[in-house]
Amino acid sequence: GSWTGGSANMIAVKEALGVPDDVFVPMVIVDTIVSYVWMGLLVMAAELQPAFNRWNRADKRIVEDLARRSRVAATKKRTLRLSTTVLIFAVALLGGALSLFLAKMLPEIKDVISYFTWAIILVSVMGMACSFTPVKKLEEYGASRIGYVILYFVLASVGARADFTEVGATLPLILAGLMIVFFHGLVVIGVARLIRAPMFLVAVASQANIGGVASAPIVAEIYRPGMASVGLLLAILGN
Repeated sequence: GSWTGGSANMIAVKEALGVPDDVFVPMVIVDTIVSYVWMGLLVMAAELQPAFNRWNRADKRIVEDLARRSRVAATKKRTLRLSTTVLIFAVALLGGALSLFLAKMLPEIKDVISYFTWAIILVSVMGMACSFTPVKKLEEYGASRIGYVILYFVLASVGARADFTEVGATLPLILAGLMIVFFHGLVVIGVARLIRAPMFLVAVASQANIGGVASAPIVAEIYRPGMASVGLLLAILGN
């Protein structure tokens, strides 16, 4: 879940599947270690772009075309105010409550879709729907910043309830995580070879999955300054 959208997705999957905290915490450790090792490798590989593109016979026009077409307007940032913060919390609570209410009316599928899974799907759809309405202006007043703070509290509360007596069992999970990411890398390079994609897209697409909306724009900016929006869009798509 984390590797297709970040920590928020990981929490959503945890709740949807009813994963106990003592099982979930080692997964957080694996996610942190493996994903940041992978990001570090991608950042170090930025200097290899010319060599990779020659080997891959990459079509550089793809990136140039993206640079012209991905004109995403920068979101204005305003100072956090009590009134707008209260409004953000109200919208969030209303959306959450409505999603939980509607989820009770939908059928559960054993071991596939639970009540909470429906709630996650509904609240995600509501969020996307709101992006086409004036509600999207709440982002200017810090909606994402408030959301991330709450997410960090959730992660901290999960960690506080965990039992670390079996933390040694994390090592096999870390090795498994490295194997998964290694396989991911082979698939990404294979597809890149097939479609002659430039290394910029290879690295950013990879980080958009393994990292998410927070780190994919960083990798995009390192590989090609001014193209952070491409990383953001790819991460949202993966999410």
